[in-house]
Amino acid sequence: MVLSRVPASVTVLSTICFSTSRLPAQGDPSPMFRLNPAHTGVSSARLFSGQGGIKWRVQTGDAVRSTPAVTATRLYVGSGDGNLYALERSTGKIIWRFNAGSGVHSSPAVAGGLIIAASLGGRIFAVDQAAGRLRWSMQTGDTLPRNIAPAGGWDLLVSSPVIIGNTVVIGGQDGIVYALDLATGRVKWRGKTNGKVRGTPAVSEGVVVAGSWDGRVYAYDLATGAQKWVNRTAGDTMNLKAFGFDRLAIQG
Repeated sequence: MVLSRVPASVTVLSTICFSTSRLPAQGDPSPMFRLNPAHTGVSSARLFSGQGGIKWRVQTGDAVRSTPAVTATRLYVGSGDGNLYALERSTGKIIWRFNAGSGVHSSPAVAGGLIIAASLGGRIFAVDQAAGRLRWSMQTGDTLPRNIAPAGGWDLLVSSPVIIGNTVVIGGQDGIVYALDLATGRVKWRGKTNGKVRGTPAVSEGVVVAGSWDGRVYAYDLATGAQKWVNRTAGDTMNLKAFGFDRLAIQG
């Protein structure tokens, strides 16, 4: 999907609010963005009757653009105030917070006793699930320039980590799709594109699919990082100056 602009009516709140009727059932956690590596977003949790209502809320220091990862007892969510939060699922009590240095606008993922997330400043990191202590961290390269000025005002999203086996797959502001070792953060392979990778890669049947701000969709072999194919969207051929805004960037 190529998004040309963000509607002016979109409002982002800095308060995290949840009703128990909106959360997955106790036995049906949501450990990463859109539930699983293929991004099916389909839950088997039972829907509760009624409209629910706010059970608790937590105020952070800035906008919350991160989808929370949900376990049986906790929620993990990032904020524009630079912190990754661990919250008690039943009460919203802050258990710990980790300062990543800039807005944590990626949706965290939970795997192997770790919480993996990324910041708007290009930092990819993993913290201990129990206490929020840093386990590993890496910095991506320099941020690639915007496709057209002044289209950078809506560049607020960050690619979210996808966990499959012992591999973390995530896009970077430097135009690279990274495959990292879950336990150590070691780079297994890099897949190069010609634009920022803000969307979250999807993984299915051993293939990683990711969109880039260069208007192209890339597929890589999960095991080796070998490029399998590239699809050029209609945006890849557009003269952005004729439109006056970005119709090239693939956001998801």
